[in-house]
Amino acid sequence: MKTKVYRMSFVGPLHVYESGYGMEASDMMIHSDTLFSAITGTAYKLYGDEVIKTFLENGKVLLSSAFPFWKIGADCYEYFLPKPFNWKPEIEKYADQKTFKKVRFVNRDIFERIINGGADSYKFNKKNVVNGCLTYGLGEGNLFVIHETTRIMVDRVTNATSMFNFSEVHFAENAGLYFMASVDESIEKEFRASLNLLADEGIGGDRTVGKGLFEIKEDSNFEFNSGGSKTGHYVLLSLYNPPKEEAGKIIPEDSSYEITTRRGWISFPGHSDKRRKSLRMIKEGSVIQLGGAKPKGRLADVYDTGEGVIIKRYGAAFCAGINTKIKQEAL
Repeated sequence: MKTKVYRMSFVGPLHVYESGYGMEASDMMIHSDTLFSAITGTAYKLYGDEVIKTFLENGKVLLSSAFPFWKIGADCYEYFLPKPFNWKPEIEKYADQKTFKKVRFVNRDIFERIINGGADSYKFNKKNVVNGCLTYGLGEGNLFVIHETTRIMVDRVTNATSMFNFSEVHFAENAGLYFMASVDESIEKEFRASLNLLADEGIGGDRTVGKGLFEIKEDSNFEFNSGGSKTGHYVLLSLYNPPKEEAGKIIPEDSSYEITTRRGWISFPGHSDKRRKSLRMIKEGSVIQLGGAKPKGRLADVYDTGEGVIIKRYGAAFCAGINTKIKQEAL
């Protein structure tokens, strides 16, 4: 399946749940499980059960998470990818180490140098970090800003009031998010139609008041090779939930990863008041060694509606092979 790239240019603010913080914090990226759930939700509205069954077949739809992009010229874009967890460049000043630890993404050129060789001589400069993204300083200003407001919640029974904070991300006019997708030809038309509907409906929280709306465009100039690995290591570009047979093959001493817990509410019609089962995922940027095998992941069962429908959570692996040993400097 050919990998395509889709840019999401937001026309308003975005609120995406950040694990562990509820409404108080908003992430500035969209994880692959959230993106997949949103697209399959609009696919269900358009096509019903039969198409959804195909969407849920493991391997029919492979998605990365949605990462930042920056428009730096006429039809010229700088794309950012997760910083591999085991990459430690040369840092001349001790004070710059804290800045480097806050870097979540590197631009595409740096990323490809890391996984294919050529990054050993890279010298870190904190002036090239913008909103947690490591670049070459080609853009101007910020990619986004986070606004936090105070809201009041009224109890429907007692009328008692309580306050809470609500955060939302405002992207710059020349910035947004993008993701990569490999879709089976048999459902490519339905996938694109579902994505177009999602753009009109919005993604994330507060969609009823216009948040999360975006314009979607495909970038035919971006070619990404997510093939094999000469070292047996793979860097994750999506969340990853390995089945038992894969989890047992992970070599911890030769991997570098972090784990997050994904939880939330069911969005399936008639069950929106139910919580889905929590699921442990390996985070984007993690470097995995499975004895040379490529991580696959799975769509995990998280809720049984009791009506013959099993709600699944997307944990399939979208990853890039690492073709050279990554230089690691002790911090």
